[in-house]
Amino acid sequence: MCGIAGIFRLTPPTTGAAGAMSRTPSAPAQEAIPEAWLDILDDAIQHRGPDGAGRFRDSAVRADGSVAHVALIHRRLAIIDLADGAQPMVSERGRTPDEGRVAVTFNGCVYNHRELRAELESAGRVFLSDHSDTEVLLHAWREWGAGMQPRLDAMLSAAIWDATRGTLTLCRDDFGEKPLYYVETEDRSTVIFANNFAGVLRLWCMLEGGKRDGIDETLLAHWIAMGQHDSRTPLFYARQLPPGVWVTLPVASGAGNRVGADPLNEQIGESARQFVTQRYPLRWRQSQTNPYVNAGLVNHIEEMLTAAVATRLDADVPVACLLSGGVDSSLISLLAHKLAEPVGGVTTICVRMPDERYDESEFAAHAAEIIGSKHLTIDPSPEPAADLQILIRTLGLPFGDSSLLATFWACLAAREHAKVLLSGDGGDELFLGYERYHAAKWLEIAGFIPDVFARTLDSGHPKSSLVKLSRLIRAAHGEGYPDLLAIFDRSQRRKLLARRHASLFLVDHVRPTAYNARRFDLMEHFAGDMLRKTDTASMMAGVELRAPMLQRDFSSFVLSLNPVALSPGGQRKGLLRAVARKYFPPEIIDRPKMGFAIPIGEWFRSNYGGMRDLLRGHLEGPEPFGPESLGISRYVNMKSVRQIMNEHDEAGNAAGWSLRGRDHSQRLYMLLVLSIWTKGITS
Repeated sequence: MCGIAGIFRLTPPTTGAAGAMSRTPSAPAQEAIPEAWLDILDDAIQHRGPDGAGRFRDSAVRADGSVAHVALIHRRLAIIDLADGAQPMVSERGRTPDEGRVAVTFNGCVYNHRELRAELESAGRVFLSDHSDTEVLLHAWREWGAGMQPRLDAMLSAAIWDATRGTLTLCRDDFGEKPLYYVETEDRSTVIFANNFAGVLRLWCMLEGGKRDGIDETLLAHWIAMGQHDSRTPLFYARQLPPGVWVTLPVASGAGNRVGADPLNEQIGESARQFVTQRYPLRWRQSQTNPYVNAGLVNHIEEMLTAAVATRLDADVPVACLLSGGVDSSLISLLAHKLAEPVGGVTTICVRMPDERYDESEFAAHAAEIIGSKHLTIDPSPEPAADLQILIRTLGLPFGDSSLLATFWACLAAREHAKVLLSGDGGDELFLGYERYHAAKWLEIAGFIPDVFARTLDSGHPKSSLVKLSRLIRAAHGEGYPDLLAIFDRSQRRKLLARRHASLFLVDHVRPTAYNARRFDLMEHFAGDMLRKTDTASMMAGVELRAPMLQRDFSSFVLSLNPVALSPGGQRKGLLRAVARKYFPPEIIDRPKMGFAIPIGEWFRSNYGGMRDLLRGHLEGPEPFGPESLGISRYVNMKSVRQIMNEHDEAGNAAGWSLRGRDHSQRLYMLLVLSIWTKGITS
């Protein structure tokens, strides 16, 4: 769990250059990639690794005479093999003369590194470290190249330099637990990458003459609507590597020979499409050889999840479990404690939220008593206005999920007791746990209700039944299931944005089922929202957050199951609940889901932690969305912004239902982070 960054630069062959590969290029790497460039990237990722730092440079002359220059940067949060795991890690030679230098910098953890090490040693690979998972990646590259991808059970973003070939391979794990942003310079000679976008943007702007424009209106409209985008940033030139994608630089020109083509992004896009087709088929395919049914299936799920938890306990630092007292975290904590009983079990940690309506500490304490774990209830010290600005500016993106704050406070408080935390993330996505999955089937019926009724129902608390019905009606008349997820649905976008940005998704409207809704989430939302939130919060707090339910074998098996098996009797997350019922009472299993919610809307009214001052200072101040040259102010309707603020205040002043008042908690939060972001990138 670390910070990584780097630069790959290809310089054209000199006149008459040709012939064999060489590791002695004519132009020194120091001239091709100045140290000042690396300083910018290093500064942006230093918060991700307080335990160590390293840099690596190399160059190679390729067969066509071009020179490949590489610079890798690493900031370490030491978790496994504290003595020998420093990065970038370099192996000078392999078993044969044609296996030259290989270097790797990576962020995350290879959970099956011990099994892979044994396999590689049996193949003749010699290891120098005691148990470094980084060195496993080095030897796996030598042995299998990119073919090692299906062998890995890992969360990672990584860069692997192969001096023999003069190539750099960038990769990201299956679900996208770890981020990796990249940008090409305009002449396409240089690729800049990092798992922090702010540094990538800062360096690109410097190299391209101080540019601060490049806003893509459609992409920004998507960010405003959804609060995230997994593979694209709001800037047309900067992207994120999609989950499951491995790409090797330099990319063969191929279709890129035609004018205006972008061969790197074309190859990445094709790789992402292939991965999605394999991982998330259009229709579920239950294994024909699966013998597990009923009680057998419940037991098999428990066995597989236990094995997944066991892999996530591997660390040379203290490990604890975040316990909310819900189904997912309670089950993960129970299995982890049972596995760790020979060494005293694990500590469970609950963070008491500052508002009792959002506090789950009593449920967590009850679950911990059943588990038998040492349990800590921690009171965070939230400073929401200050913390929010630091988080958004450090991330470098207008991320619109307000639970980022609560997740950060939980990780920061838990950091005093453990450096690795296990969570139940992924349970709702895999086991069809979200209410919206099962509401999706009503979209077709809701389409027969005139959308005029949606406005009359849209008041009160966002979780009230009437507001949920209003949202369902608007979604049925809008983008369908994506609008159930949206912060600003299509009808709201028509008021806030230029009309051409009202419709964003333009996807085939497949039959709205729970399974199709989950497929959309895993492809379009999970990595960009949930996993970006947990990565950002944990890295800012200096802890490693692990999600056992995303283990490859376990998640692949669950994704293969019939939706009826996942929700027996129509109960949300019914299969996982059946496992948990073996150990926990109904008050733990059947209580409503809360999540890491915070009363952000009330804080905007009451000025808790300075949040109202921050909101009003940004949205009512000069140039709330940056200067005219940035382009955002040209298509965000400030009259609509003011109406949203006024309606939100009116909803707080009214007792109960209000014709004029509307709760706009998450919409105001999205507008606020957009303003914070624009001021950050233009300062």
